[in-house]
Amino acid sequence: MNIQKIYLRDIVFSGLHGATGIELEVAQRFQVDVTITFNALPSIRSEKLEDTIDYFDVIRCVRSHIENNYRKHILLETLVDEITDDIARTFPCHKIRLTIQKLDVPFKPQIGTTKNYFTGARVPISSFEYIHQQLVTQGAVSIPFLTHEERGRLVDEAKKLEYIKQPEQAFGGIVREEVSSCSVKDEGTPFFEIADRVARFVTELYAVTHQGVPRFPKPHVALQKYDAGSIGITPHRDEKKYGLAIAIIPLIGKGDLSICDDRAGTNPKKQDTTPGNLILLRAPGYAGMHVRPMHVVNNILEERIVLGVRFPTNE
Repeated sequence: MNIQKIYLRDIVFSGLHGATGIELEVAQRFQVDVTITFNALPSIRSEKLEDTIDYFDVIRCVRSHIENNYRKHILLETLVDEITDDIARTFPCHKIRLTIQKLDVPFKPQIGTTKNYFTGARVPISSFEYIHQQLVTQGAVSIPFLTHEERGRLVDEAKKLEYIKQPEQAFGGIVREEVSSCSVKDEGTPFFEIADRVARFVTELYAVTHQGVPRFPKPHVALQKYDAGSIGITPHRDEKKYGLAIAIIPLIGKGDLSICDDRAGTNPKKQDTTPGNLILLRAPGYAGMHVRPMHVVNNILEERIVLGVRFPTNE
């Protein structure tokens, strides 16, 4: 990597943000300073603008939040946090330092933050403890992972594949499912690139939460396709042969995935199945635990395709 920084100083836009009534009615000026740390190696090699972070795009991103009169914020802290995370979701950043200062009030108050990000998912590393706690206590967590463009490329590739309809009775007849699947063997496909990113993400999660560094075997990568109106998969647990964490990434379509207490689907806790999100399910070995979460897939409203990444424990 070749780590470099972009410095943007004294960016000024007007917006309606503040705690007093007049601040929400009369626009005031906000000055923004941004420092972005990123890997410049791809652009150094190609000398193409699309391989780097265009600072005009960063400025447009900042402007869209400050001048958004339909989403007003009482606290600068909230505005700073929202802009920082949006920049990270849009651009491949390792670290962002951002400050906002009010220019039209006494003492010119200023709020700033510095966040480190895992660039494979645009996820603040400060969120890793929350992710860990969700996996330990709930057995699952869902976070934004793919950009719109990345998801679009994967959807195009997924639609080219041939899917095999699975038997309706599974796991010895105790589970019903209506789903077709396609196992991906070609490691040159973009699906394996995502699998590698998932592995790196979980490695970072282990490191941040002081669990050591896991050994990742070659993953099993597969896609599942549900037709509109499918029953999905009744409550079940993933097989014991997969460890560390089960990764599910919805690529297209609407449907629910819920953690539940038993095979009757009691006490369902819906996960965020927004296409492009990474849903992690706890698997044997995570944090020394061996209880696999029961979960159900249902309410398939339209054709739905998901990418699954699983790490065998016997390889």
